[in-house]
Amino acid sequence: MNIKPFLILVALVLLGLGVIFLIAAVRNISRLFVAVPLIGLGGGIILYSMKPAPKIYKVTVKWEPGGKILAEELKCPRCGAVLPPPDPSKSMDIIKCPYCGATIKLEEQPIW
Repeated sequence: MNIKPFLILVALVLLGLGVIFLIAAVRNISRLFVAVPLIGLGGGIILYSMKPAPKIYKVTVKWEPGGKILAEELKCPRCGAVLPPPDPSKSMDIIKCPYCGATIKLEEQPIW
């Protein structure tokens, strides 16, 4: 729902009332204390409603490993047990051995 036309309509009504009170302030100066806030509020609403909407940019990030990934079984250097593949939701370069509790850091082979 676009609220800008409604805001502009309200602002124009406030500006119109402000101008009427400003003209009436010639006879009674106390009406000036009503005219100035009405004009200020109407102008502020117009400035706010004319502000452009922020642009939303879609950014897609693709990650590809730098080196070759070898499909081989990972074995724990402590107990020799076969390690499960790394969990993508967690850090992919650290695996914990489910048998002995050792933490193993995986390193990627460089391209060169």
